[in-house]
Amino acid sequence: MRHSRRTGRWLILLTVLTLAVLACSAGASALDLPEADDPFRLTIPEGTEYEKPFGAIYGFPDVRLWGWSKDGKAALSVVHEVAGRGGFEIYYVIQDMVSDKVLWTLDDDTYNWENEGADVEGFDSDRIAALSYKRNRAAVDGALQQYAIQGETNPFLAFPMEWNEWTYTPDISIVEEKEPQFYDDIASYTVSLARSGGKTKKIAFVDDTASKNVYVCAHTLSPFEDRVLVVIAEERFVFEGTELFYSFVGCDLKKGF
Repeated sequence: MRHSRRTGRWLILLTVLTLAVLACSAGASALDLPEADDPFRLTIPEGTEYEKPFGAIYGFPDVRLWGWSKDGKAALSVVHEVAGRGGFEIYYVIQDMVSDKVLWTLDDDTYNWENEGADVEGFDSDRIAALSYKRNRAAVDGALQQYAIQGETNPFLAFPMEWNEWTYTPDISIVEEKEPQFYDDIASYTVSLARSGGKTKKIAFVDDTASKNVYVCAHTLSPFEDRVLVVIAEERFVFEGTELFYSFVGCDLKKGF
């Protein structure tokens, strides 16, 4: 009887541990669809009315931050409406914010859904994002699990950034095209962060661009490290106006300053 009771207790303990492991595993991979944000809104000076379109810009993609890993990787997705053609493109990315290396991507396009018989006319960006995640959930959740992404995030905030005793202010250095072609005004640009005290660090250099303007839109702090993700937008001419195209870079807030 003692042996039977002891075996029963071990089976119960093993079951509880198995369920706990499965729950932790699910929590590290399957996340709810994050809320969308418009990082460009954070570039608008206080007191200025923000309407869409804004000047010549009429394409404002939605950005979602899914989470971070403890070693500096971030997962994001971007949804933007395709001018002229119609429909939406959805881009998922997991990026190492230490090296800025893109580790994993997935591209989705509602044009392909229509070819499969799905009618998405009139759907807004949030509904498209939810449907895209539903269609690609196995791949997205698998990548989140592979790179140990946890659903802990901080909000996107405007610059200048206040952190500890320092203030961080972005700077964009632009080299203009000598012979611009149809709103392709910028040949290359460098993005730097200046920390109070006179120290500046280069965080991005781009020499392959077809942009009219470049904006440093926002930042968000890692919940695990002294590291920040910076959102950069290129304004490019597309159909009958300009749209924003986002990229992301990381910056250690202590090293290199």
